[in-house]
Amino acid sequence: MSEKVVVAGGGMSGLAAAEELEKQGFEVYVIDEDSEHVYRPSLPSIINGKDLEKIRFDTEKILENSEINLIEETIESFDTEGKTVETSEDSYSYDYLVVGLGGEIRDSDFSLTLTGDFYTLESAKNTSNALEGVDSAVIIGSGYVGVEAALRMDSRDIDVTLVDSSTRPLSEEDPKVSEKVLEILNKREISFMAGKKVDSAHDYGVEFKDGKDKESDIVIWCGGIQASKVVQENFKTGTEGLKVNKGLSAVNFESVYAIGKSADTEGGSRALEAIKQGRLAAKNISKKEGILEDYERSDGYRYICSPNSGVLVRNNSAFSSNLVNLLGTLDELRYRGKVWRKQKLKDIGVSLDPILSMMD
Repeated sequence: MSEKVVVAGGGMSGLAAAEELEKQGFEVYVIDEDSEHVYRPSLPSIINGKDLEKIRFDTEKILENSEINLIEETIESFDTEGKTVETSEDSYSYDYLVVGLGGEIRDSDFSLTLTGDFYTLESAKNTSNALEGVDSAVIIGSGYVGVEAALRMDSRDIDVTLVDSSTRPLSEEDPKVSEKVLEILNKREISFMAGKKVDSAHDYGVEFKDGKDKESDIVIWCGGIQASKVVQENFKTGTEGLKVNKGLSAVNFESVYAIGKSADTEGGSRALEAIKQGRLAAKNISKKEGILEDYERSDGYRYICSPNSGVLVRNNSAFSSNLVNLLGTLDELRYRGKVWRKQKLKDIGVSLDPILSMMD
């Protein structure tokens, strides 16, 4: 009898793990609260009219030609001693567990009720709609999502101010990258307010802890995301998720692996990197008692797209170029192609693997 693996979460990392686990001969169950699957790296592009249907997929259709079982229920808790996952409807046992629940908006020191964001499809759509007729915007957070949102809003002739408690944009990157990004922001006349801690957000702008304020028509939260509260509470973790070893096996929890935003890995986990983690976790589960393969963050490019000119980050350097948008488009097309292949081509025995592998 095949060993049973439960994958908690049907996002990009979770489906990558499930697909690889099926190849390895495991009985696979994916548990997610709904069947909507979203290509999240393209969410900020909704600002400039991205067709939602190009980045939204039905998980049921993705998996319909596989032996992977999809369970649409909300995960409420994990029992690692009894090796079960408790949902809103039932309890599911496992031999191995892959935790890939993704993340949720990072907690802030103030209410986010009056802010928009680009972390979920629904909120990105609502925020984009709210930009109609807006002349000015304050974006809180100058990471990748914040900078891309700023550049995209600027292309719509919105007066944008980026606010961050850090002293430089993209603070997790090398200072040289931050300098280049700041140069690009200045060239586009996008204001950057460094070292500013927000005390409250309102429909008229933000107030800072130093007593000053910045008026705007809309406030956008791009302060990042954290591990799911279900993960934090059940595994007693911090906001960064489960501590894992180099093979993505959870420290102190037997037969548990963590990926994506559920895993506390060096350098964090962006969407396309999370796919790599999902595949690696699955391969290491198949090794059982063997030597696990180490996860290493890809030394590849990272980018920020915008209609006018994007930003390419690689090897502690940053460049501004219109060609960056092509990279973003190619990554999205590659992902869409793989999803389309799973949905349509297995029925007729056609495979795009040789072509898609050349794009990996």
